[in-house]
Amino acid sequence: SKYEIEYVYENTLSKIIVKNPNHKQSGVKNIYLDNNLLMSHEIELVDDERVHTIEVEMWSVKTTLAL
Repeated sequence: SKYEIEYVYENTLSKIIVKNPNHKQSGVKNIYLDNNLLMSHEIELVDDERVHTIEVEMWSVKTTLAL
């Protein structure tokens, strides 16, 4: 599943797409800013009057319960 959000900071629009294909909520796997993989999970807000695309991939880890 996925959902999209539009966020405006000053005069700059960010289109945020959150992808969660396995319906897991255990953290963020990757974040892409304008198709570039970010090394950290932080995005600096900049007012450059452009439109940016932010893609967030949720982590999908299989967990097992040991009894």
